[in-house]
Order: sequence, then C-alpha cells, then structure tokens
Amino acid sequence: MLKRISTFILFLLLLILAAAYIFRLPLTQGFLAPQLNEHNIKLECLDWSMTANLSLQAKTICLTYQKHTLELQDIELSHDYLVINNATLTLNSKTNSTVNTTTQSIRNTEAGLTGAINLALPKTRPLLMINTLSIQNDQLTQPVSLTVSENTLNHFTVQGDLSATIKLTDHKISGSIQANRDKIIKEFLQEHLITDPNAQITILSNDTKLKSDHKFEFNGKNLQIQSLLDVFFPYTNNALCQSTLAVKGTLLSRFNLVSQVFIFDPKDLITQVKFDKNCVNNSPQSEYQDFIQAQAAFDWQLNIPEAIRLNHTQLTIPTVQLKSRDKNTYQINAKNITVKLDQPDTLAGEISVQARTKNLQNIRISTQLSGATLTGKYQIAANHLPKFTGINSEEATLVGNYTLTHLFSRSGGTTPIGKISSQINIAAGKMWPYQFKHYQGKLLATLDSNLLLKSTLVSQIVSSQITLNQLEKLTLSGLVNTIETHINLNENKPAINLKATSTLKSLQAPQAKLTKIKIDSEGEFKDHLEASHHMLIEGVSVIASNTLSDKGHPFEITIPKQSTAKLNAFIKKMDPLGQLTKGYFSGKIIGDAHTKQASITLQLDQVSGLYDDYLLDSLDTQLEAQYLNEKLILDKANFSLSELRAGIIINKLQGELALRNHQPLIQNVKGNLFDGYFLVDKYLIGADDQTIHVRFNDIEASKIMALYNDPSIQVTGKFTGALPIVIKGNNIEIQQGTLSNQNQASLIIENNEAFNAIKSQQKELTQVLGLLENLDIQRLDSNVKLAPNGDLTLNVKLKGYNKKQAQEVNFNYNHEENVFTLLRALRLSDEITHQVEQTYLKNRS
Repeated sequence: MLKRISTFILFLLLLILAAAYIFRLPLTQGFLAPQLNEHNIKLECLDWSMTANLSLQAKTICLTYQKHTLELQDIELSHDYLVINNATLTLNSKTNSTVNTTTQSIRNTEAGLTGAINLALPKTRPLLMINTLSIQNDQLTQPVSLTVSENTLNHFTVQGDLSATIKLTDHKISGSIQANRDKIIKEFLQEHLITDPNAQITILSNDTKLKSDHKFEFNGKNLQIQSLLDVFFPYTNNALCQSTLAVKGTLLSRFNLVSQVFIFDPKDLITQVKFDKNCVNNSPQSEYQDFIQAQAAFDWQLNIPEAIRLNHTQLTIPTVQLKSRDKNTYQINAKNITVKLDQPDTLAGEISVQARTKNLQNIRISTQLSGATLTGKYQIAANHLPKFTGINSEEATLVGNYTLTHLFSRSGGTTPIGKISSQINIAAGKMWPYQFKHYQGKLLATLDSNLLLKSTLVSQIVSSQITLNQLEKLTLSGLVNTIETHINLNENKPAINLKATSTLKSLQAPQAKLTKIKIDSEGEFKDHLEASHHMLIEGVSVIASNTLSDKGHPFEITIPKQSTAKLNAFIKKMDPLGQLTKGYFSGKIIGDAHTKQASITLQLDQVSGLYDDYLLDSLDTQLEAQYLNEKLILDKANFSLSELRAGIIINKLQGELALRNHQPLIQNVKGNLFDGYFLVDKYLIGADDQTIHVRFNDIEASKIMALYNDPSIQVTGKFTGALPIVIKGNNIEIQQGTLSNQNQASLIIENNEAFNAIKSQQKELTQVLGLLENLDIQRLDSNVKLAPNGDLTLNVKLKGYNKKQAQEVNFNYNHEENVFTLLRALRLSDEITHQVEQTYLKNRS
C-alpha cells in the first residue's frame, strides 16, 4: 500500500513538474514582470528551456528601461558558467526623463546607493561569459563592440573597443579602463567634432596619440577615478595653419554620492597648445596683420594647481593659470571662480592678465566678477603706435577701467549695463604733414539696457605743426576736440550718430596768427558718412557739409554773407596797416575731395578799406574759379571800384581778375583820373620782373596843378601819354614815358614868388620870361623818366604864342622832383580827411 501511495505521489509530482515546464513561460513572466515593474523595468520577451544535462537555456530575454532596451540571445546557464552569446544594449538619447514615475525611480535608486556597498557575494556561482556585447546609440556611427569574461570569480575582463578589468568584493568595486585610440578618433573626433577634410586626414595620421588608463574604485559612498592621460593631437585647418594639442599627466576624480560632491584634481595634468604663425596670417598681408602677428603668442600651457569642486550645482575653481612660452610673454590667472550651474548670474571670480610683447612693453588687466557685474582696470604701454594707425609716434599709454552689469539678463529702462573710461597719452606723433606733441585723450563709453551705445572722446594737444613746404609751417596750440557718438545696437544696420566740437587757441601762419577758432560738427554714418560743420574763425562764420563713401567724397563749403569788418582780425595780424571799413563778403566751394575737383565762388559787395595811407571805396566783384588736376583756374572775373585814393584820386575803376601760372593777374583796367581816363593792359600781382603799360587820355592839366596847391601858376588843357612802368624786384621805374597835349592849352603865371625872383635876379631874362606869363600852348611834348628812388624827370619841349606881346614861343625845360614825397603828402591828407569823415559819420549815427 505504501508503495502504491509513493508511486502515486511521485507521478503527481512529475505531472506537476511537467505542467509547470509546459506552462513555464507564462508562469515565469507572471512572477518576474511585477517584480521588474517596481523598478520601471519591463520584461518584453522570455523564452527558456531545460537541456538534457539539466542546464537552463534561453533563446531571448528582452528588457526595456526608460526606452533603453537590452536583448539577450543564446543564453545557457550551467553549474559552472552563465554564457550569453549575444547581448545588444540600445541607448535612446531622446529618453523623456520628466515622467514622474521615472523621476521617482531614479530618486529611489540614488537613495539606495548612498550607503556602503554590502554585496554579500556568494562563494560559488557560475562564471559569466558574454561573447558579444553590442552597445548602440543614434549618436554613434557604429556600435561599440565588447566581450566580457570572468575567469576568476568576481574578476571580469572586458575587451574590444574598450579594455577593462573589474573586480567585485563585498564592499568595493574596482578596476581599470583603457580607451581604444582608433575608436575614439572614429566616433568622436572624425565624425562629430571635425568636418574639415584636411583635418580628418591629419587626425588619422600616425602622429595622433590618444592614450588613457583609468583606475576606479567605488565603495557605495565614494567613487574615485585616477586617469593617466597621454594625448597628442595635430590639427591642420589648411595648408598653412597647423596646431597641436598635447595633454599629459594624472587626473584624480572623486565623487561622494552622500554629499553629492565631485572633486576634480588636475594639478599633475599639463595641457599645451601650439599654433603656427600662419594661423593669424591667412588673409592678404597688411600692416594690421603684421601687428597682430607680432603681438601673438603661439605656444601656450594650461595649469590648474588646485582641485576643482562641484557640490550639487555649486562649481568652485580655486586657480587657473594660462601662460605663453615664447618671446611674447602672457600670464593669465583666474582665481576663486564660483558659479551655480543652474544660475549663471551667480558667476564670480577674479581674472588678471599680464603681458609683454614685441611692440607693447606692458599690458596689465585685472577683472572682478560678482553678481553678474564685471568690473576691472587695464593699463597698456607701447614704445610707439602700430604702423596701421598711420601715426609715427613716441611713447603711448592707455589706462582705464570698465564695468559691465546684467551680463546674463537684461533689465528695462536705461540703466547702464556697460561703462568704460580710458585715458590716452601720446608723447609725440607725426602724420605727414602733421606732427604733434603731448596728446591727452579721455574716452567715456556707456551701453544701456536698450543697447544704446554712447561714447565721448575729449582730446587735447598742447602743440602741433603742419608743414606747408620746406620753409613754411603752420603752428597750432591749445587744440581741444570733443567727439560724441550714439549707436543703437538693436537695429539690423545700426547708424552711428556723431557730434563734435573743436577749439583751437591759436594758429600761427607764416604771415599771421589766428585765434578764437571753433568748429562744431554733426553727422551720421550708416552705409556712408554724412556730416555738417559750422566753423567760427576770428568771428568769421563758415558752414560746410561733406559725404564720405566708396563712391566719392563730395563736400560743400559756404561762407554766409557777412560784414567785411570781421576780416580785420585776419588783416591786422597779416599787416597791421590794413583795415576794412565797410562792405560784405560771401562765398561757396562745391567739390569732391576724392576726384580733387571743385568750383569756387567769392562775392565782394561795396567793400571799402584803408591800407597805410591808401584808401579804396566800394569794391565789387564776383570770382568764379575751378580747381582741376591740382590747379586753380580763373579765366576772368570783372571787378569795379568806386574810388581809389593813392595821393591822387582815381574814380570808376574797372577791370578783370584772372590767374596765370598760379599767379593773380589784373588786366584790361580802366579808370577816371583828372577828368580824363587811363588804361592798363595787365599787372601780374607778385611778379618780380614785368612791365606794365599805362596809357592815359583827356587828362585835365588844371587838376594836376591843383595837387601843388599854388594858385599863382595855372595850366589848362587836355593831355595824353604813355607810361611803361618797369618792375624789377622791389624797384619801380619809368624809362621811356611820353606826355603831350591833345588840344590847345594855356599857361598863366601871376605873382609867383619864385618866378619873380628869377626875373629880378637876371634882368636879361625878364623879357623872355615874361612871354611865359600868359602863354597859349600850341604844342607840348615831354619825355618822362622815373628813377627807383622816386625822382621824376620831365624833358619838356613847349611851343606856344603870347597874344599880349604877339610873340611865338619855343621853350625847352627840364623839370625834376620826387613824386613819392608829393604823393605821400597827398595820401596823408586823404587819410586824415577819411578818418575825420569816418569819425563824423560814426558820431552822427
């Protein structure tokens, strides 16, 4: 009976086992799926069976976690080994980690890892063998292929694209990882970071070295990694620009899962970067390129002597050192850098820069960053300015400070978010033909939250010169220039609005010294520059406008109509004997500085003036000239002068003004003189060697005699003549002048003391001289000669008839006197008369 019962129970057990085996898959899934779901792991597929030798064998096992999938194929579990022939891990880079359940699961997982490891590893178990582990991701061009073997219990060896050894103990996980050079180059450098074909060829060369050995240790609370790096990476941007990156040394990393503190210690890690000089010279050569290349450093070394600390989101970097290792020395230090990674506006720290280069003898920059506000100071000193500035200078310095606020966010209103102030000093400089000494400039620039950039530059130059030629210069002193600019950086094509004021204490020209010079300017620059200017020079107003573009530099200069009395300040400084008393002047110049062409108009209206003892009244003219091919062209311009007093009075003077070989020319001159008129063919002003041909007609002799103010001698009649006036240097003379009467003239001598004295002294001449006392002149001819000293000689041949004595008279007479003295006396009389008239008119008004 017992035997039957035993047989039945055994049969029943076998029947249960057979049923369980037949329904093994749903039973296994029904048991495992809920357990895995608690950890957000989904069992997608499971197919296993028993082998003849009682080993477990699974065809596939499929697991999903946060859209990451793990598929295991051809699995066999025996007493000695767990063999997985193929394993595929697919990592989804688009995983949504914001799902509440996922987030909670992660938190639970982290919470579970914050204590010490206590694995309680079994003393014996099957050893793990994974023949092929393939890791796939859409960011990888090819899967990462690995094999995993466990030859000794809890000692794992990984080979393939990565090499690693992993050791498990009850309280620690440790091991080492070595990266495969070719895989790193293929996956990360060539495919993702570098797209330039030349660079891809370079990194695949044998010169590229990427060695890394990482030893790690994890006890459940702390993860410690020691990385030994040896990297050499040559990079070629083009055929001319080559650079290398070298990283060598030990990097220690520690992460505490309890405190969430990550410590990164690269103090034994040295990073070096080298550039070829052609990397800053890949465009056409210029003076600007030469300067940049001369100041650049091409060999750099980075050191971080203290550990970097990340506490949750708080990053702390105590010190970073970057220095150059060639002739141009740069030392860049960053200290006490802190930031919360999720709050960029908490970035704080200090940065300092010290440098000395070929042209810059001293560079010092210090910066402090705190609360999204950057403040700092800078100082730059140079032996001379760069050539591309066009200034050949001596020592120059730039000193200033700056402030930047709201670096990571912008606020409303007009609160400045940027401010910089600079002081510029240049000992001396030269831009031919301009040279200066002691330049001082103060620059203030601000940028507000509306991105409106404003700047003001105040420049002062103690003294400067403009070279006109080998002998003549213009000397400027006390130059002060203020330039204000406004730029709205919010615009797609921002316009630069300019406003400038310049004052000059004095301008010393070869002939005069000018003071009280002021220029006010306004302009706008977008695609081109348009500007207007108002100049005030010794009270004279000038208005100008100009445009500067790639198509030309047109300009217009206008002299508004204003009183000529304003010109007296200029005239007095050039020649104190000159003075303008009334009248108006105006003018306009329209041209293009690029083509060097211009049209010039100058208008003089009713201009009167005084020079020494010369007087002129009511000068009118309009000059129209052209400037072409660096030459001033003035064909002719008519002028008229109501009156000219030069000892003698000339009325209704008319003529033409022109230019001949850059010298002013007066020609075709006609004027009224002594009730007659005179003609002048031409007079080249300023020429040292010339002959002026003067002809006169209808000259009334009585008007000439009135100059002597002697009523005892009277001469009447019209006269004509020709006077060739020869100018040689400062000498004026007449050598072959002629004088003759045009109609019958008369000579009357009555009670002349000198004439009567001759008759009384020489009785024998009394009768002959008596014939001249009342003489009708029929013919008078005379040669005229004027010596350079003013001595006038007249060789007179006179033929007439004395009606009272019915006697014909032929008389030869030589007359000599200094006309300069006579004219001077007459001019003084005119000047006194003119001054009395001006005083009378002024008092009357």
